[in-house]
Amino acid sequence: MPQSEMAWPRQPEDRQWVKPEGDDPRTLYQMLMVSQEMFGERKCIGYIPSPGMQRVHLTYNEFGDLATAVAKGLRDIGVEKGDRVAIIIDNSVEWAALSYGANAIGSAYTAMYTHQNGKDWAYILADATPKVVAVANTDVLDKMCDAIPEDGWPASGV
Repeated sequence: MPQSEMAWPRQPEDRQWVKPEGDDPRTLYQMLMVSQEMFGERKCIGYIPSPGMQRVHLTYNEFGDLATAVAKGLRDIGVEKGDRVAIIIDNSVEWAALSYGANAIGSAYTAMYTHQNGKDWAYILADATPKVVAVANTDVLDKMCDAIPEDGWPASGV
């Protein structure tokens, strides 16, 4: 398969990358949508479900559709352009889908790791003032709830 069919067009070496030009995608989500059109059934993202298992891949079509569905879900619960979404999930397809979904609606995301402690999360969440917090599992949720200050996080929802 020719290189031109496998990648974005080559850009001039002297191109200034300070802002998009012409038909360039303006956001990561837009870039994903263009990639979905260009590469549809090709592998986009892969993960290993559990140690010892084979790697599983999502195509650009599958991942693009997932990111779009996550964006719709975020909108359905009230997340709007300019809002913040906090993510306490380890690197995963879910993390990627949440970040692209947030980007799709013009919201910013704040990423944290599940191995951080509750005090770190409390500090970051108080500073970021997210509209919603997505967590990896109930253990993370319990740890986060244990760290909620007495006056709460009025700007956040879980």
